[in-house]
Amino acid sequence: MIISAVVGAGFATGAELIAFFGASALPPLLIALFVGVLLFGVMMALIYVRVRFSKKLFAPIFFVFFVAMTAGITELAGPVAAAVAVVISILIVLFGFEKMLTANKILMGFALAVLLFLVVSNLGGTMPRSNLPANVFGAMGSALLYAGMNCCILPAIFKEAKKKYSRKELLVSVLVATVVIMFFVLIILTAIKSNNVAGAVMPILALSNSFVVRLAVFICILTSMFATLFNLGGASSKTTRRGVLRLVGIGVLGYAASFLGFTKVIGIFYPIVGVVMIAVIFVSLMLAFFHGLRASSGRSSCQHTP
Repeated sequence: MIISAVVGAGFATGAELIAFFGASALPPLLIALFVGVLLFGVMMALIYVRVRFSKKLFAPIFFVFFVAMTAGITELAGPVAAAVAVVISILIVLFGFEKMLTANKILMGFALAVLLFLVVSNLGGTMPRSNLPANVFGAMGSALLYAGMNCCILPAIFKEAKKKYSRKELLVSVLVATVVIMFFVLIILTAIKSNNVAGAVMPILALSNSFVVRLAVFICILTSMFATLFNLGGASSKTTRRGVLRLVGIGVLGYAASFLGFTKVIGIFYPIVGVVMIAVIFVSLMLAFFHGLRASSGRSSCQHTP
């Protein structure tokens, strides 16, 4: 489920990685390492720190993700396929969290296997030399925004998962997901740059435009749509008529907004989402730190009071 939340429209097509790291002269291995470390750190903050989310602030952000993913499917397979994806997403969320997990296990196993085979078979090219300076701090900043943006969908998922799984189980899941994502960042960036397809709208499809690859990308986007709509609709959507109508309304509005275009949504809104997410986590960490100081000071005062 964590991988599904990250491997969405931008990641699966390569467009998101190019938007954040395409101009970097650093080797893909170093970029993958930055992404992995910062992604793991942000997810740990979401699990172990009480991150203070405002629903009014984050509902538009989740909606931007949903629009971007719907636009991605429109770009990939046309408006009819995007409409079908919206309907499937609504139904999956209405079936509940456990059914959503089951669907992800089946779908993502197939999709990641196809992407792995495709990318590995295109790793034989020569990496082009860049005349740009190797800006390590710039790449780290991009990786931080990238991590924050990709973790934006996870709070509601972690909240629901904590009801069923221990923190140790969540920690193991986060660790495994991070390693998998790092590996795919490495091989996707390497394949895109070594084959000189970074300028394509969907670089992965420039490597291979076969039906199977398109299906794998479709599945990656679809599973992220599940997670995003779950954040927007909430775990209790299926229990009330109002919740069902809300999901349907979000789906219809998101489908209409997706005609703004895939590239425009990713290029403009994704970095903004990353900034907002990192800011929220930073504020939450500071609040937790000062709360701990006050609690420690209170205990110390009690111990010295006669």
